[in-house]
Amino acid sequence: MEKIGSSGEEKGDERLHKGSESEESKEVTYRSSFENADVVFRHGELLWCIYDPETGKYSFKKELESGSEIIRPTPILKELITKTLPGLKIPHAFLPSEPIDYGNEEDLTKELWEYLYYYIDYPGDFRKLDTWYARLTWIYDKFPVIFYRRALSPRYGEGKSRWCTVLGAVCYKAFVQGAVATPASVFRLSDEIQGTQLIDENNFSLRTEVGQAIMLILNSGYSMATGVVTRIDEGAGGKRKARQFITFSPKLIATRQKFPDDATESRTITHSAHRTDRDDIPVLLGKDWLDWSLKLRNKLLSWRIHHIKEPIRLDSEFKKLKVEPRLKEILLPLASITSDGNVKTWLREFAIQANNEILEGRKETIEAYLLRAIFELMKERKHLSMGNIAEKLGSELEFSPSARKVGTWVSNRLGLRKKRIYDKEADTNPYTLIIDKPNIERLRELARVYGLTDEFNKAITSITSITIPEGTTKAASITSVTSITYPKGISGKTPTLTKAKEYVIEVIDVIVRWLDEVTYHGKGEIPSIHVKQKLIELCGGNKEKAKKLARYLQQNKIIYYNPQRKTIKLLKPNFKAHPNS
Repeated sequence: MEKIGSSGEEKGDERLHKGSESEESKEVTYRSSFENADVVFRHGELLWCIYDPETGKYSFKKELESGSEIIRPTPILKELITKTLPGLKIPHAFLPSEPIDYGNEEDLTKELWEYLYYYIDYPGDFRKLDTWYARLTWIYDKFPVIFYRRALSPRYGEGKSRWCTVLGAVCYKAFVQGAVATPASVFRLSDEIQGTQLIDENNFSLRTEVGQAIMLILNSGYSMATGVVTRIDEGAGGKRKARQFITFSPKLIATRQKFPDDATESRTITHSAHRTDRDDIPVLLGKDWLDWSLKLRNKLLSWRIHHIKEPIRLDSEFKKLKVEPRLKEILLPLASITSDGNVKTWLREFAIQANNEILEGRKETIEAYLLRAIFELMKERKHLSMGNIAEKLGSELEFSPSARKVGTWVSNRLGLRKKRIYDKEADTNPYTLIIDKPNIERLRELARVYGLTDEFNKAITSITSITIPEGTTKAASITSVTSITYPKGISGKTPTLTKAKEYVIEVIDVIVRWLDEVTYHGKGEIPSIHVKQKLIELCGGNKEKAKKLARYLQQNKIIYYNPQRKTIKLLKPNFKAHPNS
């Protein structure tokens, strides 16, 4: 990439003012980026850096023309850079000064790694991740989503602020939001700069206006589709009008506690900060850090120029990963900005590890404890009343929730349906978890989300099984919703025609006893597909015989088929078939 000298800058400014309209007749607007131009800070001034892809050259201008507009860099950036304390000039915003050659991807990765290692001590996997996250911030506007990075620790002095500052200094248009900012400044900075936001040591308390403003930005700002916040702004003459502030941008967060909202947590990749025992890390950030970070920003500006117009090719292998949908969504852009096979493989491994940690963390939530209590009761073949669930849950937690509280959790947190079902053992009519097809499918999905699939499989096998004593002629033991086994010495094939009537009677008895067991003595329902599968298996795979038997059960009002819900209800729990039936 060839550089145009200062004469090129002056000529560019002269050419800028030539045109049919005078500057006075045009409206001046302020932006932080525009088409193929990026803001840089050179010789104490904000300038536009414009790259010409045809010549491979770039130039600098103080302002741009677009139709009836004159576009200048937003002045807030200059204030954030220049308004510093006396002494070492540590800016509150980080801009490049000019594009410089970065070599190749491997060279850039190596230097970013060395830079981060020199100034910060934190886990190597996350340092490797950040060498690519820094790059992703420079072209984040090409993707519909961008995840957040966070350093988390409840204690001070563990490197959270250092990490946020050092990594932030090499991210795209990074600026400090500040822990004592007003809500108005939080939204305006986000909207006017649209760069990487450095949010350090905020308490995220919803009781404060600043905390609410930060949370609004974090809740909405990971997605281009939702990355706006509407506020009532006071304009000229005191007139109030609605205004939208853009919140979509990368964010680095250094904080002492997790977010109160699980959805925001899911958009964040977090490492635990810790005290370092290394003695080679500079105690203070000085001029060498300012110079090195500026050099890297200049290289990353060149990297942006070469990649911003390239078409997006989403990583097809990464899309196939069996991980949480949100995790796949936020990491896919990162996997798509590199062609290095080793990096792609490492990112897939990183995603799988992160997914495992998410599942392990969920196992300690109240939802996971609720599910385990439900599954235990199912395995014990007990009534799934809210009281029984509360009792089982209380044995696992440090407190004993009420049946009413558990009922609220079951409905609101798990999204499961319940109704009053008679409990013969307790002789009561409590609210009870319904075991039907919609709830079973919901339980299956919840088990997957909370890493309890094995527990679910054992529980569902328990509630859909019935054991007939081995002394019963041609008895069958139904051991799962999709299989049937016969006691030792009994054939599983359909009997000969001479014994057909005897066999049909026994099949009816087996089905009725099974339905009595799995529907809690006729109080619940079961998906009809499960009953159909049992009948087909008991009829030796003969679907026509199974259909006739099902019709017989319906015509004699032994079972009821609900066509809307596609479920079977047992109407005669104590029915006994006989030869004259």
